[in-house]
Amino acid sequence: MTRKIFTLLVVIVLAFETSAQDKVFSASDYLNRELSPKSISGLSWRPGLNSFTWIENESLMQKTVINPSKADIILKLDELNLKMKELKENELTRFPFISWTGSNSFYFTAENRIFLFDLSLSKLMKVNEYDGSGENVTVSGKSLNVAWTLENNLFVAIDGQAIQVNGDNDREIVYGQIPSRNEFG
Repeated sequence: MTRKIFTLLVVIVLAFETSAQDKVFSASDYLNRELSPKSISGLSWRPGLNSFTWIENESLMQKTVINPSKADIILKLDELNLKMKELKENELTRFPFISWTGSNSFYFTAENRIFLFDLSLSKLMKVNEYDGSGENVTVSGKSLNVAWTLENNLFVAIDGQAIQVNGDNDREIVYGQIPSRNEFG
């Protein structure tokens, strides 16, 4: 008998709780930025380590899986800009999106140049550059070579040297692009 009463009470309480959830969102609620989820910019795993990194407040941040409550600053934008000045490059206005190449090194692109930063040596190197007017730009994560298209031509930059891959200028042949984009209109 007590079990039936308990079950009846639970059903009644749940019925009242679910009816309280009938609030309809208005247009202003829908557009309210405070209700949108917070996103993490540049989130990635650091290879070979039990840690992940992200970009916050113009700094590269890191947390470990072992101690996720403590966040460390790996590199600040000001420090990166000092290294850019040493290479006589333009300063960055925001922390760039990075791709890890190893546990202590990452690369990023700025103004059609590929830079490699080594955290263990605190050293920035310009490793490649490519034509800024190109399209379909792809960077190889291992070699840091760059491929891109310019009109119907395919180019590759190796150590800053641009090499045209296709040897002809036939306008009917399109290189370096996905055929299905243009094949059927």
